[in-house]
Amino acid sequence: MQYSRSIPINNINIITRIFAVIGILVLILGIAILEPITIGLGSIFFAIGAIAEFLRIRRAKQIAELQQHGILLQAKYQSVERNTTLTVNGKNPYRIVCQWLDPNTNQIHLFYSENYWYDPTPYIDREHFEVRVLPGNFKINYIDTSFLPKLAK
Repeated sequence: MQYSRSIPINNINIITRIFAVIGILVLILGIAILEPITIGLGSIFFAIGAIAEFLRIRRAKQIAELQQHGILLQAKYQSVERNTTLTVNGKNPYRIVCQWLDPNTNQIHLFYSENYWYDPTPYIDREHFEVRVLPGNFKINYIDTSFLPKLAK
């Protein structure tokens, strides 16, 4: 199975890039006028944007690495739940939960999909999901949900 995953452009990605650009511009302005508060504000804005962009790119690289070299598991579909660790405009996204029993250790591993801003439950037509995991570190994983519809803009 051939995978391809580009880094999607969405509102969060645009906002992080805007933060980074504004941060650089304010930082340059602060240096030009030698104003410590402006330099500080520019640094903070740039750091927020740069860190968010770094994390997004790192996750995209992890997913590409997992798709090429990760161990393929067939995890049992458990449920769809709200991800209460993330709130945007008072709303929580949905995520798919899968589990896999390691026959060697008799331990159950839980896997969580990426976030969805719609309820994917009616579109789940399978009992098992392909999950790719990093050998030796099952916390780094990727659930293949490419069959799900994309949310319209």
